[in-house]
Parts: sequence; C-alpha cells; structure tokens
Amino acid sequence: MTLKLFPPFYLNKKGQIDAFDRRKNTNNQSYQYIQLPSIEIGSRRALPLDQVRRFFDVIDEHVKDCIPHPCWTKRQLIDYYNALTYQLAFQFLILTGVRPTHALSLEKRRCYGVKQAIHSDKGRYRVIYLCNYLQKSIRYYLSIQQDLLTQLNIKTTSPYLWFLLDKDDQALVLNAKIMRQFMQRHWPYRDTDINTVVPYCLRHTFAQIAQSHTHSQLTTQQIDRLMGHSSFGEHLGSDLCFPNNKKALFAFLNHLPEKLYFTSDPSTRFSFNDVVEAS
Repeated sequence: MTLKLFPPFYLNKKGQIDAFDRRKNTNNQSYQYIQLPSIEIGSRRALPLDQVRRFFDVIDEHVKDCIPHPCWTKRQLIDYYNALTYQLAFQFLILTGVRPTHALSLEKRRCYGVKQAIHSDKGRYRVIYLCNYLQKSIRYYLSIQQDLLTQLNIKTTSPYLWFLLDKDDQALVLNAKIMRQFMQRHWPYRDTDINTVVPYCLRHTFAQIAQSHTHSQLTTQQIDRLMGHSSFGEHLGSDLCFPNNKKALFAFLNHLPEKLYFTSDPSTRFSFNDVVEAS
C-alpha cells in the first residue's frame, strides 16, 4: 500500500514551492490540503546574479573601448586609467561586500601585502580579506597607475590605492555619488529599474550569494563576519584564534570570481608599455 502524503500538484511549478496545511475532515477519515499564503525568501535589494554578471561584462567592454591606440593622447590614457579605476572599485564592492558608503578604495597605510586590509566600518575598524583574483586586479591596476603617472609626469598623490584623475590631473577620491552615477549610466537594464539600482545593492548581492553558498556552507556567524555585523568577528586579530574559520572565509571569497564569471587573468590584460613603445 502506497501512502500518499502530498497532493499531485506539489512541487510542479518552476521557481516556487507551494506549502499546504494537511487537515482531517471532520465527517470522515479523509484529508484535504489547504494552500498557505506564499512567503518570499531572500531580499529584493539583492540583484539577480545574471544581471550582475552582465553589468560587469558591460564594464569590461567599456574598459576595452578605452584602450588607447598607438597614436595615443594624454586624454585617452587618463580615460583608460579612470575606466580601470571604476572597474576595480566595483570588483572591490562585489568581492568584499563592504558598505560603499564607508569604503570605495583602500588606504595605503592600512592595506597589508594586498592580501588583507583594515577599514573603518560604522565607527570601528575591522579586517577585510581580499580574494586571489582581487589581489591580482589590484596589482595590475597599480602597475598601470605607476606607469601612467610616470609617463605623463603627474605628481598627484592620494592616501588611497585607487583614485580617479580629474581634468586638472589631480587625484579625485571616489564617493557614493560618483559610483552611483557610473553604475546607473552603464547598468544594462536601466530602462526598467534605473531608479532602484545603486552600488549598495552589490552588498546585498554579496550577502545573498554567501547565504546560498552550499560548497562548504558558511555558518551564520561566518556570514556576519564577512558583512561586518558580528561584534565578535570585528575585533582585530580574532581570526588568528580560529584559523579554520579564516580558511573557510577565504575559500568562499576565492569562489566568488568564478561564480560571477570573472575568468580572465588580470595580469594578461592590456600592457601600458606596449602603447608607449608603439608611439
């Protein structure tokens, strides 16, 4: 005898799971299923993963369009450098989950070996870890930055690792407004949701990916540690007491670029010296 626990229409709708309350009829031994109201799981503030992937594809296309030709001009080099700056800044947001209102670049004095850094988060300092892909991107960017400033004899300095150059060749610190304008200008779905897409959405997307990560699933405490929510996890040096916890965090962070389809090695990109020598 087969015991039928669920109605025939259970789990037959793609993208949703129907929930039912099994109730016994009062007049006989049969049962009926009463469908329960739907409950939304997740956050609407997180962006769909496919849209995020497409957004970074658009940024990559923008960077490639800005690559200077052999007969380069100063403006072309600066435009390319600024495009790289935006690309790195958005990679930094999605690969660390930091609040874009608090950190859009790393301070030179608080970045250690381009592997981890300390930044101020809601009035207190906490450690953020940089995945292998982000480390390579930062090193590539810094090499381009050094070559460009040297070639164009630009003396500007900044306490931050990455920054824009304005029309007067001065360092322009990234802020939430500048990042929001760039994101809305290059968001591939701006015809439908341009008013709701802001850089802060990438933090929610990061959290959603962490929550749904099943390969070595993260605990709630580990996700809090990545997001900067945990008062215990924010204490400097706490991860030294629990190396396995740090290993799990790095494993997840190193998985993120693959999840987002960041497949190209930053070190194999455009070479600034090739353009300079060709000119």
